[in-house]
Amino acid sequence: MTPRMRPMAAALAALMLLTASGTPAANAAGKRLRFPAGHASAVVSGVGGGDYVFRAKAGQKLVVILTAPAATVFSLTSPKGTNMAGEGGNGRAEFQLEETGDYHLSVFNRDSKRPRYRLSVSIL
Repeated sequence: MTPRMRPMAAALAALMLLTASGTPAANAAGKRLRFPAGHASAVVSGVGGGDYVFRAKAGQKLVVILTAPAATVFSLTSPKGTNMAGEGGNGRAEFQLEETGDYHLSVFNRDSKRPRYRLSVSIL
């Protein structure tokens, strides 16, 4: 394996570990995101990575903004355990949700470092 391929292989391995269990996101552990009364968004900050769970309904739009170094990424899993996608640091992604239930969002660093990140989750 060439040195240029190592970060990609590490990211692929991390993604496989996240999805290999076959367990729906509703059963996955993670910090529950709470949306303040009257608000449709929550912001969390952390170091290195974290696992978050939030409830949403089919038909809603989800906007995720990750502010972090490029090697920090997130992945989103549906209530039925389907890997929906992910983005790298300083990325914004929008999803039209097709299922009602608990969604699982994981933030991790492909370089095995522990940089700071800021995660904004909005349900519209």
